[in-house]
Amino acid sequence: MAELTETVSTSKEHRKAALAEAKRIEKEMAEFKSNRGSKLDQIKADIKAKKADVAKHTTQVKTLQREVQTAELELGKLVVWTALSISRRG
Repeated sequence: MAELTETVSTSKEHRKAALAEAKRIEKEMAEFKSNRGSKLDQIKADIKAKKADVAKHTTQVKTLQREVQTAELELGKLVVWTALSISRRG
């Protein structure tokens, strides 16, 4: 009996949360219908800002990739130079 009471109570809580979520979504839909133009402009501005961020990060990544490549080349030269130096001694 206790389990049944708990199940009913939990179900009521879930129903209450679902109704609140449905009400929130209906409110957003109503706002969107009345402010379609401004919402669309807001979404476009958000997309534009995100594209700018992606471009900025892409540039940063490319710069870092070049630095890594340069470091790898320098390390390779250092390894070759060290190997030659050791072989000349021996």
